[in-house]
Amino acid sequence: MEKNDVTRPINTILDGTNYITWAHQMRSFLIGRKLWRIVTGDITKPIKPTPPMKNTGNTVNTSDVLIHETTTEDIKYIKRFEDWDIKNHQMITWLGIAHYYQLHSTLISLNQEVGQSVNEYLATLQPI
Repeated sequence: MEKNDVTRPINTILDGTNYITWAHQMRSFLIGRKLWRIVTGDITKPIKPTPPMKNTGNTVNTSDVLIHETTTEDIKYIKRFEDWDIKNHQMITWLGIAHYYQLHSTLISLNQEVGQSVNEYLATLQPI
């Protein structure tokens, strides 16, 4: 895959008849952006481990107070969650931008021809 292929948006419109072509282009793009493992589920949203709690032992007219100690597991979780969130945001943003680009390109190419009825023209727009 060329470096230009990675930055170029997917220009195949998924219309039900071209799934294989579209899927190949989408997969290549996501692999190039290192987002494919999120799609396959190899990288999942991290689940925060149950934090260790301890009782302070002070029971003077107060309910039991539990203190949460920040552990290395918490720090690792926060880092993994931030990494996952950044990649997830990148993918959602890219998909939105690609969708708008594709819609814009499609609408630009569709013009009502001279002599074409409004109903015929709208019929060409309806699948969009």
